[in-house]
Amino acid sequence: MKQLVQFCLSVVVGSTLVFAAAQSARAQDEAISSVRRLPTNVYAYLSVRNTTELKEKFNASLSGQMLNHPDLATVRESIVEVIQGKSEEFEEKLGASLEEFLSIPQGEITVAVVQPPGKPIAPVAMIDFGDKGDVVNTVLEKITEGMQEKGIERSTEEYEGNEIISLKEDVAEGQAQPTDFDLAYCIKDSYLIIGKGIDVVQTVLARWDGEHDSTLMSNDVFRYLVKKCSGEGETSPSLITWYLDPIGLVQVLAASNPQMGMVVGFLPLTGLSNLKAVGGTVSMGEGDFDSVSRTLFYMEQPTTGLLKVFNFPPDSQVPPAWVPKNATSYFAVNWGIDKAYRSIEMLVDTFRGPGALTMVLDQLSEAQFNGDVHLKDDVIDLLTGKIRVVSDMPDVDDPEHTRSLFAMEVKNGEDAKAVLAKIANMEGFPVETREYRGETLYEITIPAGMAAQFNPGQAGGGGEEQLIGIAIVKDHLMIGMDVTMLEQVILGDADAGQLSDSAAYQSIAKYFPAETSTVTFTKTDADVKTAYEFIKSGNSGFAFGEAFDDIDFSQLPDFETIAKFLPPRGSYMVPDEQGYFLQSFTPKKSEAP
Repeated sequence: MKQLVQFCLSVVVGSTLVFAAAQSARAQDEAISSVRRLPTNVYAYLSVRNTTELKEKFNASLSGQMLNHPDLATVRESIVEVIQGKSEEFEEKLGASLEEFLSIPQGEITVAVVQPPGKPIAPVAMIDFGDKGDVVNTVLEKITEGMQEKGIERSTEEYEGNEIISLKEDVAEGQAQPTDFDLAYCIKDSYLIIGKGIDVVQTVLARWDGEHDSTLMSNDVFRYLVKKCSGEGETSPSLITWYLDPIGLVQVLAASNPQMGMVVGFLPLTGLSNLKAVGGTVSMGEGDFDSVSRTLFYMEQPTTGLLKVFNFPPDSQVPPAWVPKNATSYFAVNWGIDKAYRSIEMLVDTFRGPGALTMVLDQLSEAQFNGDVHLKDDVIDLLTGKIRVVSDMPDVDDPEHTRSLFAMEVKNGEDAKAVLAKIANMEGFPVETREYRGETLYEITIPAGMAAQFNPGQAGGGGEEQLIGIAIVKDHLMIGMDVTMLEQVILGDADAGQLSDSAAYQSIAKYFPAETSTVTFTKTDADVKTAYEFIKSGNSGFAFGEAFDDIDFSQLPDFETIAKFLPPRGSYMVPDEQGYFLQSFTPKKSEAP
């Protein structure tokens, strides 16, 4: 009997658990996201899937841990006091405190630019406010009252059992033309739907049950993009999803603008009409990554015209031996320069006639000021298409002094040196020549006041002259924005080590595919240190504005306190059957507290 009772209890408990799991799964399935409530014609889209989860994941991230560090408590509390000081003014205008207002989003937030069927494009937003309905109603009433005091007329309209509030400018007969102010909103379930005009709100309400045949989720381009940008093994959808149809947006705006209409007519000839979308996702705490973003450049195949210029075949992007171990950033791209040139040539010849570009370049090479240098034969044909940009910080105690080097690989170093000598000898070319360790250095002096534009990483640059160095070194045309960095490459200090061998680079490179179109490596701590020290030294007004003038940022801890939360980050781009896929990421750092 005892065994029979236990068996019956097991059946009951098991059945209950199965039923509960089924109910939970059903509730999850019944959750309808914004992609099923928006029409097919969406030109811009940004959605945070769950604001509560986003806050939780951010607080658990390295950035969240850094901002909540005890050593930042004093400055953090000062900032909160400043914000609270503004809250009273905020509450007077909106009827709710700033804290109450910021607590409104409880689930999904979506903002989009859409085109309701047969109507002009319009922005629309959907905000899941959860149990904050009272705060939402208070804010809406306060805003409506303020609008009515300014001559905005309030009206209501019923649509499928839903009340839509419309706010439009009330213009009496004989008055000037009304403005374009047209706002409508509706409360549906736990969502606030707000947009420009009643039409766009109705368009969303018509799809509220998620069963409509024509939604953003039925857009093939959008579906492909979301699938491609969803990480392998993700246990839940990405926290943030975004999408942009730039050419479609231009085309629909041009419908009401004759001048833009002329531009749109040329898009097919340039090939830009094949750019169908750009979009992606952002996730936090996914797998090995503290944060990761994925982006897809969706191009209808085959590409033509200008889009063929963006030709980046995959190849090995391991940093060459001359890139020093102490480099704070490294960027490499493999550009199909030959195909890019042919695409430009074809486009120019389409508009100007066969051979037009060749004739122009021939004429330029014969001109007296051009030094008998042919742009195609002497320059473009010498380049392999591999381009590298390297930065470093020679003195860690002087973060404002950063250096950068731009390098383009050449097919033949000796031929490249001959072409560079021709260019340097052109009449009026402001260059000085000197020999350094067996290499010819060409130097250009940048006047004071312009230096920061040529070396943006050097905060405070521009107060002194800067010497730019140019040379053909190690089969690269190198341009050192600070000539001392070029000298260091020429010197070839073997003891300095190579970036590719450093632990920091390898911690990022292990996530790179064997062949890529581009790669980026950045030492985040070095990237942030300049700005951090700048603010800590009393330049908060420049960084944040007058509102934070009373905060003593000198109380910020030493940079080493937050540096542990700033591990290196990286990115890579690879070809996709529909364009190019880009992934940017920051790995988790287990040793961070």
